[in-house]
Amino acid sequence: MSWVVFERVLRVLEFLIILGGIGFTLLQTNEILNNESSRKLDYILRFEDRLFSGKNQQISVAIEHNQPLFEKKKFSDDDLDNYLGTISDIGSAYERRLLTDEDVYENFSDVIIHAYKNKDIQNYLKEIRLEDESYYQEFDSLALHEIEMSQK
Repeated sequence: MSWVVFERVLRVLEFLIILGGIGFTLLQTNEILNNESSRKLDYILRFEDRLFSGKNQQISVAIEHNQPLFEKKKFSDDDLDNYLGTISDIGSAYERRLLTDEDVYENFSDVIIHAYKNKDIQNYLKEIRLEDESYYQEFDSLALHEIEMSQK
């Protein structure tokens, strides 16, 4: 086999290797995008489970129907802390870019906005912030962002 033929064979092999690398890269990129979508869906489902079950669901329903939260000791401070903590966790996931604007808006904005506008929650926040002003700042930030998004 002459040197010219050997060189052509190497070039064809080089081309095939490059083509295979491009195909592999495209497959890996697709896999990464699918994993990211699955991860976001997992976060959404976990937050929905926390927010829309047990006492948190009862708090959401009470807020939606403008029912008092503390009348007849219906909910404790711990219940409200858990509820606000869940919304704050959604805000933290958004800030860390684990959830997008669209993810949060489509799945949680109504609950977040209603909670933020609720007078019992605002009174509770005022009370606990006398001790520490930083309590549930993620909640406020996320709620204000969702209100802004809803006005667009």
